[in-house]
Amino acid sequence: MDKKTFQRFLDRDGGRCYATGREGETLVPQHRLGGMGGNRPQNPAAIITFDSLANGDIESDAGWQRKAYGFGWKLRAGDDPLLVPCFHMYYGWRVLADDFTFREATRDEIDALVLREAS
Repeated sequence: MDKKTFQRFLDRDGGRCYATGREGETLVPQHRLGGMGGNRPQNPAAIITFDSLANGDIESDAGWQRKAYGFGWKLRAGDDPLLVPCFHMYYGWRVLADDFTFREATRDEIDALVLREAS
């Protein structure tokens, strides 16, 4: 991802990590949908900004992985990133759009994700 594109994600996400709220040079793109390399969807709703340490934790720690699904930072196969809300530790629950904007998630959208992950 080029710097100009990544800057658009930083601007949308307030220059902070979704998981920790940290700012700074350690922020990286976190792909909400699985896949390797070029197979990952590149649409803006499928990518959020993460601190590199938290990003590594999500990829390597089962507890962090569960948390990532519960907060919408990672999505299950078949999930639409335009519909599944994600929690930003600093700004709250959001539903992302593919034009680098977002809206506040509704209570129903949040409850649906929480209930799904609890079952």
